[in-house]
Amino acid sequence: PSLVGSEMCIRDRYLFWPQLQQQGLTEFAGSFAILFAAASFALSLLLVKRLEHLHPIVLARDVIVLSALQLLPMALIWGSLPAEVPSMTSIGSLLYLGVFCGGLVYVLFMTLIMDKGPTFASFSNYLVPTVGVLLSMLVTDVALDSRIFISLLIIIGSIYLYQLDFSIKGKSDKSTANGLGKLQEEK
Repeated sequence: PSLVGSEMCIRDRYLFWPQLQQQGLTEFAGSFAILFAAASFALSLLLVKRLEHLHPIVLARDVIVLSALQLLPMALIWGSLPAEVPSMTSIGSLLYLGVFCGGLVYVLFMTLIMDKGPTFASFSNYLVPTVGVLLSMLVTDVALDSRIFISLLIIIGSIYLYQLDFSIKGKSDKSTANGLGKLQEEK
């Protein structure tokens, strides 16, 4: 855990230090909002783990409904109604995004939290930008900047270190459990 915490401090300093040098401390609101969102996300993972007695579909439903209820007042205040009726293509796209990119992904994510724990689930979320960057480099032929390369190495290295620690712990737990099982069989 201390190694993972050290990595997070290094990563956050690496990510935010260039922005601080260019903007100064007075314009740090965007970075603070990112840190606040990350803390909120971490808290939500811990809360989901406490609700592991519920089915993942129920948890996913509740997350989506409560998120919509929180965003509805903001949409009513700052949003506007469409001037024309949306096309069937737009409605179909909206349904597709809601069912697969929202509902199904949340069910899988809740299952991941319950099976592997909130720490592993949060680390697995780092794979999304990694895969996205690599795919965009393949599709758009964008050159690999050294900062992108270092960031990807930090992300992949962090996941590897956690998996290494997790697999060693898992092996010792399994061997202990197997040893106890053999002792019980011998009796």
